[in-house]
Amino acid sequence: MKKNKQTDSHKKITKSLSFQFMQNISIQIASFIFQIILARILDPNDYGILSIVLIFINFANVFISSGYGNSLIQKTESDIIDFSTMFIFSFCISIFFSIVIFLFAGLISSYYE
Repeated sequence: MKKNKQTDSHKKITKSLSFQFMQNISIQIASFIFQIILARILDPNDYGILSIVLIFINFANVFISSGYGNSLIQKTESDIIDFSTMFIFSFCISIFFSIVIFLFAGLISSYYE
């Protein structure tokens, strides 16, 4: 019985990892195609400005998502308090980074001219 339980566990883990891998690959492919389309449409100067903005957005997303959503999904006994806490935490972190980027916008624009 114990071996069967481990086999089921390994199958679930393998399935979860493969799904996560495919999700990440599809996001990267879609992002790459989108960037090629934008590079063809926009002027080089406008594309450079967009790229700078995307750098800061992606940097902030690292801290906003921070893996709590995945851990909440994998938790077996999640309740409304867990989901509310995750929402409030992500919201506060995103507000914090928005304020920081707003305050340093002048310095960032002067650095990139």
